[in-house]
Amino acid sequence: MANQITGRIYWIGATETITGKSGKSINKRLMWLTPFYFDRYTGEPTAAGYDESIEINFSGERCAELDKYQAGQDIVVTFDIRGRVYQNAAGENRNATSVEGKFVRLAGQQAEQQPVAEQAPQANGGQMF
Repeated sequence: MANQITGRIYWIGATETITGKSGKSINKRLMWLTPFYFDRYTGEPTAAGYDESIEINFSGERCAELDKYQAGQDIVVTFDIRGRVYQNAAGENRNATSVEGKFVRLAGQQAEQQPVAEQAPQANGGQMF
């Protein structure tokens, strides 16, 4: 099951090209989203009680997907959460976490159905033992 968040676009940055230590380049684009909260019992929107925005990273071909949207639009973003452990200059272990955007659609639109791959037949009638 994919992670999804619904909210209003606060800001969309320009596409940047980042070059890594290996010399390989990748496009990166940031979006800030103000999330909507919903009452768990009624499903009605509720106020968060404080200002909040979430930075969502888009990379590669997904950068161009953001050209269709602008600040102020209500959208649904499908995303992955990525993280890694690294050592800082003092030798302490730290964790870096990012939200990686995968798909975007306007709020209220139905999600497009992704084709389902057919499963290959299994030996033993699908029995494990």
